[in-house]
Amino acid sequence: MRAEQPYATYLPRRLRVARRHGIYGANLVLLALLLTGGTTAGALFPSSGDAGSAWHRHVLLWRSSLDEVQWTDLALSLNVRRIKEGQERDLEVTIRQGELTAPEPVDAHWLFRVPREEEHTVWHRPYWNEIWHKMDVSAGTNDGVALQALRPVFESLGPLVTTFSGGGTRIGTSTAHDLLRLWLWGGTEPVADEIVELYRRVGTAFLVLNSSVGVTWRLVPLLIDLLDRDLPRLSPEQSVAALVGLTGDAPMGLVDQIHGHVKTHHPRLYSRIAHRLEGS
Repeated sequence: MRAEQPYATYLPRRLRVARRHGIYGANLVLLALLLTGGTTAGALFPSSGDAGSAWHRHVLLWRSSLDEVQWTDLALSLNVRRIKEGQERDLEVTIRQGELTAPEPVDAHWLFRVPREEEHTVWHRPYWNEIWHKMDVSAGTNDGVALQALRPVFESLGPLVTTFSGGGTRIGTSTAHDLLRLWLWGGTEPVADEIVELYRRVGTAFLVLNSSVGVTWRLVPLLIDLLDRDLPRLSPEQSVAALVGLTGDAPMGLVDQIHGHVKTHHPRLYSRIAHRLEGS
């Protein structure tokens, strides 16, 4: 009897059908993971055709079915790892164990289903401006935090967000990613080869940025500042490789500005590498 309680009757909380399905699905996945110790998105959604897309759609349903605290608890209880099953993309899904760690780097080959080639490859998607618009429309806290942090990149260097390079054993990364990593790099001599590789990856973007004149010229002062920082800690051979990789596919005006700056501000270095630059 509840006659002496403030509420005369008990009624369960009413949930919309879609929300009930989302909560039920999330609970089923958690149960499957606990019983198996981990599985794949392809095993969870065998008729999907694309396990990566199926996982994403279901996660969006779960997210919309839960409040912020519930969604956080669910997300933090899981770990995912992007994999390939033959030519098809998939995800390994497990219950997270231990402390929260940084996610694995995302391979753009996986995101866009671009085959991995032995040679270095570059590709571009023109809809970079749609990405931050959709983040804005969602009006979520997480999207808002990321959008606020990345707004200067979208405003000034938007096409670099959807310009990608990869191939060989390297994962596919965007030029925006490579440029930020190069800018924030804190390594010393043992990582010089990685610095050279990042300059080369940034340089390959010019293969598809010929029409993005504004982006190209906004890059010039940033690249010059980075070269002023990095050239003194690279060997002459590494400096040549960095400059050739950066400017090999760049517009001539940009090449002239960078080479002119190096000649003026790093004359001793330039005199040692000029003949190799001119022959590149």
